[in-house]
Amino acid sequence: MKTRIMTLVALGALLNGLPTHATLILNDIGGGMFTSNFATNAGSTAFAKDVIGVPPHSIANLNNGSYGNSSSWIGNSANTFSGISFGATPISIGSVAWGRDNTGSFTDRTKDTYELQYTTVPNPNASTPDSSWTTIGTVTYTTHGLPGGLASNSRRHEWSFTPVNATGIRLKNTANGTAIDELEVSGFIAPKLTLQATGGSFLANNLALAGTAFGYDSIPGHAIANINDGIYGNASSWIGYSGSSFVGVRLAASTTIDRIAFGRDNTGGFSDRAAGMYLIQYTTVASPDEFTPNSSWINLGAVYYDPTDPNRALRHLYSFNPVTATGIRIIPSFTYQYEGGGSFALAIDEIEIYALNAVPEPSTVFLIGVGGLFILRAYRRRQHSQSRAA
Repeated sequence: MKTRIMTLVALGALLNGLPTHATLILNDIGGGMFTSNFATNAGSTAFAKDVIGVPPHSIANLNNGSYGNSSSWIGNSANTFSGISFGATPISIGSVAWGRDNTGSFTDRTKDTYELQYTTVPNPNASTPDSSWTTIGTVTYTTHGLPGGLASNSRRHEWSFTPVNATGIRLKNTANGTAIDELEVSGFIAPKLTLQATGGSFLANNLALAGTAFGYDSIPGHAIANINDGIYGNASSWIGYSGSSFVGVRLAASTTIDRIAFGRDNTGGFSDRAAGMYLIQYTTVASPDEFTPNSSWINLGAVYYDPTDPNRALRHLYSFNPVTATGIRIIPSFTYQYEGGGSFALAIDEIEIYALNAVPEPSTVFLIGVGGLFILRAYRRRQHSQSRAA
């Protein structure tokens, strides 16, 4: 365990590093359907405000258990919505997932703001009044993403939130023609990544320093090699150049690891190019690099940084269940359109990787709470002198 004092902190922030006001926690990008998907249970019914009048798109496609454009719903107006009714009796829900086309074939019709809501009205449908719905959280996808984008907005995105009892959910959209191939619902699923610290600095034995940087493209002046040069700040950062951008570190040897840290600018000088989604993956293949096939990479987890989070650009240290890896890569979401016609991914100034049982993070104060319920826990482990036996 990390050396720290824990006391009264928002649980969502502890789970994966979102600001304390955020309520939707990104767990994963891509992947398959929930093992227990309430949306496809007997008695669950899909509904929507409207649907584009072009086959094969239909409201029933929202919960037919099939991914892809040919099995999708597409709205037919701005400020439309789609949803799932579970019937008359509320059930406990804590996770949802949706995407435009989880097969990766279509990447259009995703640039939008999505507002997730729930209700306790029996048998909700498209006619259930707005006053009967309660908002859980909102996320915004700033671009459609590009064909081939590994973290494309069109892929299935899995989100968790503080569990609620509900008879139905609905997903409100602002754009006209937003598409969803499947709307999934489950009980609470804990995120794979746990935030240990925001800010701070390098720990001892940072494996990335002895590793080799690799990646897919960068803009001039922000080279791939910057991500493990041991220097924080914009002047020593990597910035991708396309919707397929990613960056990673090949480890000097196969190692069991349990922590990773990264940020946009840990000096606090720049906070742009930080808000968005990041998919973190590892591999076990020998000598991984930018040419290692996508099929050889395994998801460690994903995080979403809200544009209103004042700490979004700082270094974030995450822990995860130990894995044996030969390399790590981070795939940031595609965000900006450059004045010269190019496209920007997010920026990363440094990637840090730590082995299992490495030197712990210095004591940090956290506040933990769940929707107004605060849990007081306190513990401290004192660091021993260097003479302590390993």
